[in-house]
Amino acid sequence: MTRIKAFISLILILITTVFSVSFSQEWSVYLAGKQINCLADEGQYLWVGTTDGLVKLNKSTGEFIVYGKWNSKLPDNWVTAIAIDGQGNKWIGTFGGLVKFDGVNWTVYKESNSGLPDNRVCAIAIDGGGNKWIGTYGGGLAKFDGVNWTVYNTSNSGLPHNNVWLIAIDRRGNKWIGTGSLLRGEGLAKFDGVNWSVYNTSNSGLPDNSVGAIAIDGEQNIWIGTGEGLAKFDGFNWTVYDTSNSELPSKAFSAIAIDGQGNKWIGTARGLAKFDGVNWTVYKTSNSKLPDTVVFAIAIDKQGNKWIGTKKGLALFREGGIILSEKEKPTPKPKEPEKTEEKDTKKTIPPVITIISPRDGSYFTNTELTVQYTIKNPSGEPITKIRVLIDGKLLPQERGIMLKQIDEETGEITITAPQRDFELSLIAETKYSISAPSTVKLYWRGDAFVIKPKLYILAIGVSKYKDKDLQLRFASKDATDFVEIMKLQKGLLFEDVIVKLLVDEQATKDNILDGLDWLERQTTSKDVAILFLAGHGLNDRANNFYFLPVDVEIEHLKRTGVAFSDIKNTVSAISGKSIVFVDACHSGNVFGGKRAVVDMTGIVNELTSAESGVVVFASSTGKQFSFEDPTWGNGAFTKALIEGLKGKADLLGKGKITINMLQAYISERVKELTKGKQTPTVVKPQSVPDFPIAVIIQK
Repeated sequence: MTRIKAFISLILILITTVFSVSFSQEWSVYLAGKQINCLADEGQYLWVGTTDGLVKLNKSTGEFIVYGKWNSKLPDNWVTAIAIDGQGNKWIGTFGGLVKFDGVNWTVYKESNSGLPDNRVCAIAIDGGGNKWIGTYGGGLAKFDGVNWTVYNTSNSGLPHNNVWLIAIDRRGNKWIGTGSLLRGEGLAKFDGVNWSVYNTSNSGLPDNSVGAIAIDGEQNIWIGTGEGLAKFDGFNWTVYDTSNSELPSKAFSAIAIDGQGNKWIGTARGLAKFDGVNWTVYKTSNSKLPDTVVFAIAIDKQGNKWIGTKKGLALFREGGIILSEKEKPTPKPKEPEKTEEKDTKKTIPPVITIISPRDGSYFTNTELTVQYTIKNPSGEPITKIRVLIDGKLLPQERGIMLKQIDEETGEITITAPQRDFELSLIAETKYSISAPSTVKLYWRGDAFVIKPKLYILAIGVSKYKDKDLQLRFASKDATDFVEIMKLQKGLLFEDVIVKLLVDEQATKDNILDGLDWLERQTTSKDVAILFLAGHGLNDRANNFYFLPVDVEIEHLKRTGVAFSDIKNTVSAISGKSIVFVDACHSGNVFGGKRAVVDMTGIVNELTSAESGVVVFASSTGKQFSFEDPTWGNGAFTKALIEGLKGKADLLGKGKITINMLQAYISERVKELTKGKQTPTVVKPQSVPDFPIAVIIQK
């Protein structure tokens, strides 16, 4: 199955300590915790594409530099492809465009300023003539000779699909191309510069039309990783290896690389495999130092070191011991001009901000509040911004903030505080990093007049999709049942409960977007907003998440799905407290038994950054399914949620249910209902205090 690299763009760029490499060891790990999408070797340096930017790693010293939107002209931090030309230029693919980096200058190519047919770049390969071949999502295949662009698509060529995920070029200059839609591959295409050939399950020995990896060995055999096994094609004959006739740990592939001895190194969703033509060796987290079994990328350098990019870090492996010679020189290229910002990775160390006045637990009686803080800044980089958060929500600069620097390490900021108890947080930023928040709890002792907040709910549930393959049983009922239980809080915890409910035929893309606008407009800083989503969710091939409205067309997901960016932008902009309940990965038939399943962890992490202040309850963890059952009358997640709101989450017997209490109850109850098959994810930013969501209704 063609790989779907997990979506998640984090707001904080995490720079982890690199462990030193000795010559005697066989394994080492770099960039722990980072998802590695692609790799390109350049002698002394390894270029690494991650979900958090482009990394230049010095292989001899272990030092590295991270480039992102914050310090370069990268149009997007999610790096999908890297290729290096004969002049040492790095060609970088992102979902915001194509970038050329010569070591000093950045040149960005987009639809708006070049012949690039689509900004979403998935693959890059460079032929013997220096031409760049760029695979895009939706725009087909582009050739760029440095001046002119030529585009190949389904309307003007033999390309079988306009989504081009993979490109490999053999010694004869043939381009081998993996294409296909989001959920269905279209096989392997070959282009010799004039003629097109397409290999698929109906006309060749290809075991599956979903192509996840392509590599070409020294004898010009084509090795193709598919969703149903590994295929070798010598131009005439096909040989297929799968889990039934080999020791492959999985039938789905995401990377293949071939070393100098002809060994094939194969990345799968369940580990790394080595095949010498006869014997198989499998490496997993249990018998090696792989940081994760999901392998996305493999690069092999001249010393035979294998660089393995996984979902949770970069591994370095060489049988007999790693060789990283400081005398190794890259292929002669123009000297890369030294940049000041590259000299010291110390600059990426985040500052530490501490509120010294008022102290935690202090009382205040005046809405004009002066806050003193200290900053320790080991990076030496200037502080560019101080952000103020009230109960986890960012306070815009125009709302009465006055900043005064007293000395190098001490400053004060004057804000307009709300007339209520609240938690105040400060976050410091430099050009390269962001601090953890410093938080104090403050108690209002002014006039005692208190206005209850209003609760605004946008609840969306889709069971009866127009596409019959997407039908669900309880998603619309989940949304309706949630609304009914929360309406009972009117006059109790909330002054009023205002609801916009969109179920089944009402839950079109236009209505959902209008509903998001409504939720943002109506909620004031004193109120609470809840977004409830039940239905199918889906990641596209670039791992962008979409909630599927009733009128979705899977083949046109970008145009007909509700993009995660629309959801995130809405809830992050809401002035008051924001809670999101996401049950958007129900099990259900999608194209012949495949299930709509998304990686919820990345979505939750992005929504719950310190700045956004959004509390998220997600029905599952990672790529688990979410279950619904007639005996429950709901999905497992919603059943547990409603039980908790009715009173079972009042774990302390105090007559109220807080976010933390609800989290504890839902987590255990869902695991109990599904016998451990489904684990909810609940994340509350550090800057957001625990707060009540319901009070118990006395019978």
